[in-house]
Amino acid sequence: MLQFIRTVLLVTLITGLLWLYAESEVVKRHEIEVDVRFTPAAGRQLLVQPTEPKRVRVILRSSNAVSADLERRTRAGGMTIEISEDPTTPDGPRRIFLKERLASTPPMADLGLNILEVQPAEIDVDVQRLVTLNMPVAVIADGVTLGNVVTDPATASVTLPASQAGRWDKAKVEARPDPKELAALPLNQPQTITVALRLPDAMRNSRAKLDTPTAKVTLSVRKLTESYVLRSVPVLLLSPPAELERQWVKLDDDQAVLRNVSVTGPSDVIDRIRGEQVRVFAELRLTADDIEKAAGKESASGTVIINLPAGVTVDAPPLPVRYRVLKKG
Repeated sequence: MLQFIRTVLLVTLITGLLWLYAESEVVKRHEIEVDVRFTPAAGRQLLVQPTEPKRVRVILRSSNAVSADLERRTRAGGMTIEISEDPTTPDGPRRIFLKERLASTPPMADLGLNILEVQPAEIDVDVQRLVTLNMPVAVIADGVTLGNVVTDPATASVTLPASQAGRWDKAKVEARPDPKELAALPLNQPQTITVALRLPDAMRNSRAKLDTPTAKVTLSVRKLTESYVLRSVPVLLLSPPAELERQWVKLDDDQAVLRNVSVTGPSDVIDRIRGEQVRVFAELRLTADDIEKAAGKESASGTVIINLPAGVTVDAPPLPVRYRVLKKG
């Protein structure tokens, strides 16, 4: 009796296993949902959008085992369709027919599935060829005067769609040092710091990608104001034209130039004065009454006004200058 029970149980177990195997091998219709991503093929300089995955429904005929294997293999990472250049297609929208592409893409290609339908049947992706530009790096420090600025590297690599390259060929990548870091640096001494690079604001929505994240910047933080001594400042004499027709007005020989005039102002403006990019001169402005009072005297004196750029002042007012008035004829 015991042997009979054992035989029955064994037959039942084998029958169940055979049924499960047969069920797994039965070919029938299945539907699964898969996240599909579109990326550039390996080594291709392309920008492919959208970058986020698209969920599609795949209807296929397969065994239960194969369908389950497919779901397992696509559950975590979905499927990736690689996009390559097409010499016959210009940059822009490109239509992808999903049934054909998914059938030739792992893991569906590995399993040899019979795909009946994909919903949606097609998806449009935007494909742009990419180029790389080497853009100069500009150091920008608002409110701080910098000198002896050198960046390493001097240019930064920027990748962007070929269709936009001409628009940005004059643009500069920005290096903006942290104001707190600059404030901690000693004045007028070359220092090297590492600065994060960034695209200019106008390029933020241009699909451009900055490939060079940082640059080493060597610079000197200068004083916000500086003083400078002008060795000579010419004096111009200004008076009413009618008075000059009646009388000679002449500066004394040693009064035509002011000597050693010290001025203070913003460092960048002082630099321009030092480099003689800005002309500094003094004016002696005489009225008709001034000239009348000085006529016939051996000499008279007047206060000069030194013409300086905005923000620059004279450290000490100049001494009055002497002049003479001689009647003509």
